[in-house]
Amino acid sequence: MIPAKVAAAVLWRYGEPGGVEPGGFVKALLEAFAHADPMNHRLLAMGFAEYGEAMWLAQNRPGGIEKLRAIVGEAQERGASGAAAR
Repeated sequence: MIPAKVAAAVLWRYGEPGGVEPGGFVKALLEAFAHADPMNHRLLAMGFAEYGEAMWLAQNRPGGIEKLRAIVGEAQERGASGAAAR
């Protein structure tokens, strides 16, 4: 499962709506994933599985960006409904 924070960082990397600029380390990590060949992508994902999955979706799956947007949107809806219930 990809957390909304990870999905938002990957969306930012690709300049997509719903993206949120991450900190410096995550920016560098996303760049490493973006430039990695398949073997190095797998190696990076061993330490950063959620980022690896999200980047793989964005780079290789039809509808991957839309899936990441949906993850962020659902988290925002949960946050808004949680705030309204208080």
